[in-house]
Amino acid sequence: YLVPKKYGSGIIEAYDFDDFSMMLARFSMCGPVRIGRTYSSLEGYLTFDFILNGMSDFQLEELAQRNKEVSQLLYGFYISTPDAESNGDFQPHVQHDQLFILIKKTWLEDFFGQKLPRVLSNLEKPLFIYYSLNNTLIPSLALLLQTDPHFSLRRQFLYGKCLEIISIAMGIVIEETRQYSSQYFHPDDISLTVKVAESIHAEIGTHQTIEELSR
Repeated sequence: YLVPKKYGSGIIEAYDFDDFSMMLARFSMCGPVRIGRTYSSLEGYLTFDFILNGMSDFQLEELAQRNKEVSQLLYGFYISTPDAESNGDFQPHVQHDQLFILIKKTWLEDFFGQKLPRVLSNLEKPLFIYYSLNNTLIPSLALLLQTDPHFSLRRQFLYGKCLEIISIAMGIVIEETRQYSSQYFHPDDISLTVKVAESIHAEIGTHQTIEELSR
């Protein structure tokens, strides 16, 4: 899929494999735009978002708060359930590189030969976890984006690289789960954190104590 010239420049590739679906996006917009991701219920699936380049601003509106939407998109990678909605306000002329993968949880368990960590399996509410990109993931993601899109074995190459990236990402999750609790965010937590950040920016010249911020 090519980005229409009146909106910006870039290309989006989407593939549906037997084991998972993926989307690779490289784009920049001519003007500011809000991009959102919304799903109906897809029980038993997880989404993996990898942001290698670019950054979007997050601004929560009353409607977004009522819908419990996550409006934060930063450099790093995210694991969420499909019912955790996300929106980003993208600034013009900023290059964005992103890999998105939709995976069935039972396939993940079969692929790794073990049960998923509890934080990914026993879910009653929408899940949203953020991790920073480490030195193992960055080269794999960079190679994925730098490969010639007209390469004759492009589909097979992308499938293999996605398996590699999924393996590295799950290795990070499993290792962190063993060592300490994952950095777990419910969408409501993101909303509250953004409110605190907005309060700090609004009163940046004043002295704010931890007690005031806590309130």
